Order: sequence, then structure tokens, then C-alpha cells
Amino acid sequence: MPFYVSIKTNLILTILLVGLLGLGLALASTSVYRDVILDYKRQSLVDMVEIKTRDKMNQLEEYARDLGNSLKTSTTFRQALDNDNFEALHGVLEQQFHQYFVTANILRLERLVVFSIDFETLAQSSAENTTLEHPGSVCPELIEQAEQRRGAARLQILATLCNNDGHPYYTILLPLGGLNPNGYLEVVSAPTPSLSPIEDELGMPVQIRLPDGNLLYRSQQWPASRNNGLIARYRLNTTNRHEPALLIEVYDDTHQMYQELQYTRNMILLLSAIVIVLVTAVALFLLRRTLIRPLQMLNSHLQRLHGNNKLLGEPIASRSNIIEINQLIDDFNLMAGKLHDLYGRLERMAYTDPLTHLPNRGLFNDYIDYLLNEYRDRGQRFALFLIDLDEFKLVNDKFGHEAGDMLLCEIASRMDNVLRTPTLTDNQGISLADITSHDLLVRLGGDEFAVVLPEIESIEQVDEIAKKLTAAIWPSMDIHNTTVTTHLSIGIAIYPDDGNGRTSLLHRADVAMYHAKNHKLDYFFYHHQMTESRTSRR
Repeated sequence: MPFYVSIKTNLILTILLVGLLGLGLALASTSVYRDVILDYKRQSLVDMVEIKTRDKMNQLEEYARDLGNSLKTSTTFRQALDNDNFEALHGVLEQQFHQYFVTANILRLERLVVFSIDFETLAQSSAENTTLEHPGSVCPELIEQAEQRRGAARLQILATLCNNDGHPYYTILLPLGGLNPNGYLEVVSAPTPSLSPIEDELGMPVQIRLPDGNLLYRSQQWPASRNNGLIARYRLNTTNRHEPALLIEVYDDTHQMYQELQYTRNMILLLSAIVIVLVTAVALFLLRRTLIRPLQMLNSHLQRLHGNNKLLGEPIASRSNIIEINQLIDDFNLMAGKLHDLYGRLERMAYTDPLTHLPNRGLFNDYIDYLLNEYRDRGQRFALFLIDLDEFKLVNDKFGHEAGDMLLCEIASRMDNVLRTPTLTDNQGISLADITSHDLLVRLGGDEFAVVLPEIESIEQVDEIAKKLTAAIWPSMDIHNTTVTTHLSIGIAIYPDDGNGRTSLLHRADVAMYHAKNHKLDYFFYHHQMTESRTSRR
């Protein structure tokens, strides 16, 4: 016997099915977008760690080169080498473990080896607490590569990251004796101490492990339980064999983001359920064929939305002759618009400091790179300020962290009033598109700020801005009914006068800032006569 249903029942069932489909798609979409956001965030963290690691390894090579060049040009070293006085040569090598780079833990020096032109070991010296167990070269593949060179190629400096007895070492081989080399100097250092400052630059806990799992370094802030966040893992490989040398992991707390996504998903499901009830009620009274086309259109849009997330913010423009169907379309557009806005806010939050609502280091780096790319062929200049708040630690120690946060917010507000920063209508964050051709004020972390002034016309203009910033901070502030007076130490570097890359500009602005701090100056412009051996906290 055939099974028959009325149009009314068929329409209700159809609407219910479409509604359930909408709920399923909404639930699936939120889950997919959540996973996409987390994967994107994890990959972004990995990319950031890779960039920071590359910078730190380049810095490590620079320090090792400086130490090696300083050693091989010293009179005592040359005399000992020329006279084949290996005992004196060993003593000179021993002295290098008491140099500033080593004692300040800027360079973890593990071993120095002097080779003859035929790569026979003439003298060597190792650190007292080194993990190296065997004498001679740490990276045999580096020696093999050097032995195969001929002619002028023997004058080149070779550098490599290699494994020795399960531990990574960064080795540099420098020629001795000028244009006619009479030997080689091998400088061996451990990369882990040079990589650990990444946690300060990223503002996230970091741990560094060997490929076998042995822990080499772990931040004090590394959480015991990591259920409320995600871990991004970057593998640093050796130079020649591309074997894993170190695993660098960073932890990002995503608990708040999970809560917001869960709340949004529940709201979407609630709104979808309300829409289904309303449409079903309308269908009971309006059994007309004109309902079919709008419902088909809605279903089609949901199908396309599931396959293309770019359509999330695209409203449904089609209208119907039935008021209730139009209401359904408007509610759906509102729901999709809220979800689209939420993901936009999440993207902006990634670039915003949660305390001061200023841009953070991520947007700062992106803006610097954007200006470097734009100004490279245009001949324009921009200024970079690195700013340190001198009395912040005193306020923190005396009044507590809450007072310190109040001070940071007040300082940020005063500096922001001086600059041509973009005006925002809410506290939802800022993106790179918002600040193009504007001044940028960022909080790098702690009591450190930075300012970028694009399209500067003269040094006098930069000088005037620096004066205004220091003048804006000078008036006293009321913190917990106590008057607090503070001032800034500002280091200034100019592109391209002081550097043509982000790393060089940051370093030189940092040198200028420490000069200003050490000499009790409000601000100081970097100049090339300054010594750059003074390193910063970064």
C-alpha cells in the first residue's frame, strides 16, 4: 500500500531537513574553522620560531667569527704559531675562554683547535664543562669539505651545524696566515644558549630538546599541564646531512580562544534553531509554491559556504514576496556576519597587546618588513625608536604589578597622543592594513616600546618627535594616590642610513638606547662611530 503524506507534512519535513542541514553545516563549519585557525596559528608560530632561530644562528656565527678574527690577528697568537711554540699556542687558546663574549654567556664556547695546513692538530683547548669527549675536530665533515678546496677557495670561512656524540655544535673554520694560509682555526660553540632568548622575543615559554628527547633548556614559565594551549614545534637540522639537531618548542595559551569559539558555536546553533522554528510556523500558514525557490537558494548557499569559507561574509541578496522568508534570509545574514566578524577579530587579536591595546611585536615586524620592501627603490627614509621605561621596575617593586600595568597604560596613552597613529573605533585590535602610512607605536613586552615613523623628511623632524615623546612622559602621574615621575630612554636608528635590514636597524637602535640609558640621556641617535660590540638584552 502506497505511503502518502500531505503537502503540509511534506513541507514541514522538508523545512526541518533543511534546518537540520543548516545546523549540521554550522556545527561542521565552526569545527573546521576552529581547526583551521589552530593550524594556522601553530604554523605561524613555527614560522616565527624559524625566523628567530635563523636570526640567532646568524648572530651566533657573527660572534664566533669576531672571536676567531680577534684571536688570529693577536700578536701573541701569531708569534706562537710562527715559532711552532705549541705550549704558548695552547695558553693563548686557554685565555679565550675568559673573553667577554664567553664569560657573559653571549657565546657558549666549547673548543678551539689550531690545525696545520694539512689539518694536523697543533693545539687545542676545551671548556671545563664541555660535553665533548674526543679530541680534535668536532665536525669531521667540515674538515673533509675544507681538504677538498683548492686555490682561493681555501681562504673562505666555513661554518656548519653538526652532531657530535648526540649533541649539536656550531663550528666555524677560519684560515690563518693571510693570502697564503699556513693553518686553520676551528671555533666550536653550543647553539642552545644562543637560542634560549627566543622566549623573550616571542613572549612565550620555550623548551629546547635533543632529537632523542633529552631536555637542554626549559623556560621557567613552561606549564606543567598543556591541555589549555597548543605547542608549535620547529626542527633545526644540521647543515650538511640535514639530520635533526635540535627540537625547539613554544607554548601558546589558547584557553580564552577556545571559550570564545565554543560560545560562538552555541550562539550559532541557538540562532539556527530559532530560525527553523520560525520558518516552520510560517510554512503551516503559507503553503504556497513560492516558498520552494528561497529555501532552495538558502540550501545552495549553505552548500557553497561549506566548501568556500570566503563566502562566510557574503550576504544573501535575493528577496522573496513573503515577509517571513525575507526575515529568514536576514537572520541568516546576521548569523554569518557575526561569525565572519569573530574570525576577523581573532586575526586582529593576534597582532594586539592585551594590556595596552597597542600593536604587538608581530605587527611591528610585519610593518618594518613592509616599509623595507616599499622604500627599497623609492629612496625614502623611516625612523625606528626603541624605548625603555627606566622607573618601571621600581614602581612594580613598590606598588605591585597592578600599579605597573596602570603605569604602562598611561605611558602608552601619552605617547599615542603625540604620534600620528591610526584612530580605531573599538578595542578589537589592529591589522597591517590599518597602519599603512601611519606612525606605529607598539609594546614589545615588559616595559619596552617601539615607534616607527614612516616617510620622514629630515632628522630635525625625528628629533622633534623624540622631544615630544619625552616631554609627554615627564609630567607626574598618580599611581595609587602616589605621585610617580618617570622618563624614557630612547635609541633611534634611521633607514637606510643606519642599516638596510630589520635585524641591523633593531640592533643599532638598541645600541643607541643603551647609550642613552647609560649616559642619562632622554634619547640618542645611532652613529657609526659607536661600538657595536655592546649587545642588547635581545
